[in-house]
Amino acid sequence: MNLSTMFYLSPDWLIRLLLAAVTGSLIGLERQTRSKEAGMGTHAIVCIAAAAITIVSKYGFEDTVRFDSARLAAQIISGISFLGAGIIFVRNESIQGLTTAAGVFATAGIGVCYGTGLCGVGLFTGILVILIQFFLHHLRHGSGQLLYETVLTVTMKENETDISDIIEVVRRYSKRPERVMIFEKDNRRILETDLLTSHESKLEAIIREIKQLPDVAEVTLRKK
Repeated sequence: MNLSTMFYLSPDWLIRLLLAAVTGSLIGLERQTRSKEAGMGTHAIVCIAAAAITIVSKYGFEDTVRFDSARLAAQIISGISFLGAGIIFVRNESIQGLTTAAGVFATAGIGVCYGTGLCGVGLFTGILVILIQFFLHHLRHGSGQLLYETVLTVTMKENETDISDIIEVVRRYSKRPERVMIFEKDNRRILETDLLTSHESKLEAIIREIKQLPDVAEVTLRKK
């Protein structure tokens, strides 16, 4: 392999990588707007990496007498499984992150399509993934109904304060807490969660009831 070959970049390969970056970013954008574990950056990098590995697998060993052009690309499936396993977790007896992990897996597959030159298949698959994620979200939460997506932040008076009463209030009014984070700041325990409610009055009720709890110091609510 000479120097000119080492730095050769085919315009065709460049287009494939750019398509992978755009498609991965669009898939990740839908996840990022839902405050999911993997956003635009993760999906874009996964898609680009899968496309690049496939290009290398297909064209990088042409100077070798014996080579399997699919062997390196096949390892993408195994590698992406570890990333997906890190996204899936169990919280409050429910499994979360499955759709995001499946989306990352599909994004890797789209990258492989682009890497092999099947750009039409990759583009159409990307559109299908985005549509499925979008419509499943609205179907899950009741399509045709105005939904209020907000972020609730509750600051407790002390760090060791029990937050079970707050979770109970949130579950009573919200269709489903999308994300629950608990952390410490200035020696106080802070709970942050995404709320999805069908009526604005429910948000007011949530704030009113949480403020009445004896261990709560401050409650803030902001739109997503």
